[in-house]
Amino acid sequence: MNFFNQRFDRRHDRPTPPSGLPTPDLPSHSSAPLMISWSNDRAKLAPTADCFRHLDMTRDLGREMLLLLDDPKLRVLCIDLSGIVWISSEALTQFARAHYRASQSGKEVVLENVGSVVRNVLHLTRLDRIFEQLNEQGGVVSSGGDSLRSNF
Repeated sequence: MNFFNQRFDRRHDRPTPPSGLPTPDLPSHSSAPLMISWSNDRAKLAPTADCFRHLDMTRDLGREMLLLLDDPKLRVLCIDLSGIVWISSEALTQFARAHYRASQSGKEVVLENVGSVVRNVLHLTRLDRIFEQLNEQGGVVSSGGDSLRSNF
């Protein structure tokens, strides 16, 4: 069988076996380890560093953000990045996707406790222009406010 004619299992980026063949054992990852707390119309999502170690977990985090943003009670989604020392490009994609969904429905995505390395990555990718960033005391470190479409 030609390699390019095989279907791919996007979850594991491996070809799926033709029907009738046993499926190979693939590592499975549980849903992303994160904490969610609510306060009135605000949800605080606190992912652990493990959320950014595996592609599947990062995508699970993205799905969780979108599910929270679909909740009609929610007005502000705060993502607490305390303890996160690096961030993957997939995580940046998920944050941008969440921001886009939030802006379409008049909601907000705010980043809290952003470390210096992650802040530098946000600056280099110009995503610091769209996300408001808060420190531990709730003070504004950087106020975004631009749309994703502007300045690109």
